[in-house]
Amino acid sequence: MTYNKFIRGVKVTEDLLRELSDDGRTHVLHLKDHQGKQYLAHFETRQGDIIVVPEAKFLEHRCPHCGGRIRITSKGYWCEHAMGKHPSCKFHCNGILSHRFIMPAEVEAWLSGHPTILDGCYNSLGKIFSAILTEDKQHGMSLTSVIGRCPLCGGQVMVSPVAFNCCQRDGELEPYHLSLWRHVKGHAVTLDELNELLADGITSHEVILNDENGTLSKAFLRLSDDKKRIIPAYAPVTVN
Repeated sequence: MTYNKFIRGVKVTEDLLRELSDDGRTHVLHLKDHQGKQYLAHFETRQGDIIVVPEAKFLEHRCPHCGGRIRITSKGYWCEHAMGKHPSCKFHCNGILSHRFIMPAEVEAWLSGHPTILDGCYNSLGKIFSAILTEDKQHGMSLTSVIGRCPLCGGQVMVSPVAFNCCQRDGELEPYHLSLWRHVKGHAVTLDELNELLADGITSHEVILNDENGTLSKAFLRLSDDKKRIIPAYAPVTVN
């Protein structure tokens, strides 16, 4: 093994060499770059040489295009193969979209195929809106408020801060064809549950509801017969 006595301001001691020999890497160290700025990294051995590997945080899920790890940076979330001078991938998600900070768990949810609703977004006119993550043609992430199709007219269903609304109206001042409240008896309707309601009229699993007197109950969610409300569907009680 070849090494310098000091690497990036850290002395290569016998203890570090022992770690490299036993584990193939060292514990996290405080190194300095050429400008004297400290950063976290560890040493590894490759082909008999000691190399510096900067520490980084990665999302649990990997890039949907190339399988690379997705690194958490100060600017957002970037596939490791989309970084550097010669990137081979374009996938990334900016850390702020429509003036809203995008949390790691929200990117993880999209990558898992179960996106969550993002509240607190607002546009250049200062109008607050809700949305979900979506991917554009350049493999970057953006926002959309369109989340499904109306079971009454086939129009686009859009999420708002309080409801799921069909974009179609009989007139400018008329109510939406469909307007489903996002909260039912204390339960926040998830996007997965809404998709089941729009497709099947009922959810596939029960949720916990909170009645007016504070009593908790379990029920499926279903669309009312006119398909304009989300209501509980209590499973029948069987008596032995």
